[in-house]
Amino acid sequence: MGEERLTTLAKRLRPFFGGQIGAMAAAGALMDEGPGIDLIGKVIGFGGDTVLVYHTAGNPVTEYAFTAVGLAAALAAATSGEWVRINAAGSITGNFTVPAGVVLITDSQIQTTIIGTITLGAGAVIFNLNIAAVANDANALYGVLGSTGAVSYLFDCNVHATQSGAGNAYAVGAINGHAVGDGDVYVYRCRLHGISVGGSGYAARSTAGLFKMWHGSAYGSTARWVQV
Repeated sequence: MGEERLTTLAKRLRPFFGGQIGAMAAAGALMDEGPGIDLIGKVIGFGGDTVLVYHTAGNPVTEYAFTAVGLAAALAAATSGEWVRINAAGSITGNFTVPAGVVLITDSQIQTTIIGTITLGAGAVIFNLNIAAVANDANALYGVLGSTGAVSYLFDCNVHATQSGAGNAYAVGAINGHAVGDGDVYVYRCRLHGISVGGSGYAARSTAGLFKMWHGSAYGSTARWVQV
């Protein structure tokens, strides 16, 4: 007799508890958003508005804001062999360093732009990014700077250095190396532009390090290359 009463009570309470659980799920009370995941009501999907660090050794992905502070923090947290992925459309202004052995990658060079200079560590890689360095002064301007040691790489990038002042402009600079083969920059399938209004403009400059390019285009308002 007691079991029959409990069964009847459970049936009567089922709609109530079902409604409460549904409301909690809709409000996100039963689950939290994960890195790169947005939760809106009952809908779960890719966020597409953050910076993600893909770690090695099976560690979970970590998420950072799509801001200059967020990108700098993501790059600082990444170690050799790890990827920093920007999966947001828009632009970030600032100068950034990609640590040795780290890959900086975006979903689309058309949608994601870094306005500033990126310096590469040894073995670092930039993939599929639009880089626009701009200035109006007498200083030398670079879009990308190679490392002080080993080779660094660019794949499928647009790199523009536009100097409106008297300074020179270089899209890519292999100038940080201490010897030939030390600080080289290898560029694949990229478009490089170095333009200066009052100074000289080059797609690339090399000094101790070597600059090598395959299957891309290069333009300089003065010349394509300079080695000094």
